[in-house]
Amino acid sequence: MSRRLFRLDVAIALLATACGFASADTSTTVAPPSCLAPPAAELAAVSPLAIKVDPNPVAVGSRATLTVAADGLPEGAIVGAGAAWQCWNGSQWINTHQIVRGGYGTEHGAAIEVGPGDTTTIPAVGIPLPDSSPIMIPDVEPGTYRLADTATQPGGGEISGWVIVEVTAGG
Repeated sequence: MSRRLFRLDVAIALLATACGFASADTSTTVAPPSCLAPPAAELAAVSPLAIKVDPNPVAVGSRATLTVAADGLPEGAIVGAGAAWQCWNGSQWINTHQIVRGGYGTEHGAAIEVGPGDTTTIPAVGIPLPDSSPIMIPDVEPGTYRLADTATQPGGGEISGWVIVEVTAGG
């Protein structure tokens, strides 16, 4: 009897985790003031995942649309509700905000500032590709940023990519 209850407890825990919320990794997160202009090589790098933000350039704190195409991915590829807003710290891209797609906790999306050691919680959902979702642009200094996302393929395997985003002063 106790073995059956243990299995039931494990099954419930797994189901709650799968249908619940996911935590974002903030191990490469720092405060926004350390953001610098990225080098030309970073701006010219080609993303393995077809991602775009429209409009781009976009104003601080405004709404935009995040689109992830299914180009080159097998049928059934998905993305999650969240993506990482990043800035260049002089040597690498670092996470400064968690971007949550609209429709998953908020109608227009959300930009959640993250700091070192912070844990953010976003809905653990699989969104089929292609996808276009509303997002909010974080309250950041005007400049050049990167929005990174990861697609999961059926049967496992992930492909990460990014789009460079030019942010202008609010209007």
